[in-house]
Amino acid sequence: MNVLEIIESIFIILASIVAVLGVITWRFKMVGKKQYELAENILAKFYEAKDRLKYIRNPLSFRSKDDEEGHYTDATVERLENTKSFMLDLLKLKYQCMANFGSETGKLFDDFDNILDEISKSVHFLRTVTNMGIGSGSQVSDSTVDKIHESEAKIWRGIDGDKISFRLEKIIRDVERICKPVLKKRV
Repeated sequence: MNVLEIIESIFIILASIVAVLGVITWRFKMVGKKQYELAENILAKFYEAKDRLKYIRNPLSFRSKDDEEGHYTDATVERLENTKSFMLDLLKLKYQCMANFGSETGKLFDDFDNILDEISKSVHFLRTVTNMGIGSGSQVSDSTVDKIHESEAKIWRGIDGDKISFRLEKIIRDVERICKPVLKKRV
């Protein structure tokens, strides 16, 4: 074996090592880029969801439908329906978030879904109470009155310390705590 063959073999080995390192670097960049894009998407969707919930929970009950008749929760129902597709898209990100940032991140999506569920159940309760004629001159127990006020506080923001807005702000802070470090890395 002469010196030329040894040098040729060394160059082949070095070229192979450089190629393998290039593929490894490319893979890490792609994973980082994917996490960056996911974090950016999740954070943007939660910011938008916060604004949409403000709109849904707006205490002004203007409806887009022509008829003036209806229940005082109709505007909330209509707003919930108009944002249903967006909210489902947000909740679909749960498993991608869990796979990339840890299973505990799924709780943020569950907490958000619970808020939506509480608003829907409160609307249903208030409609049921109204349809039963409770509150229109009939005797109403203190617990029913409390439940009515509790339901109204869930539907409309700015009532009784607005626990829903407080919970939503906490979810947003937790999403920021998870996503912002990824976004600061800039791939």
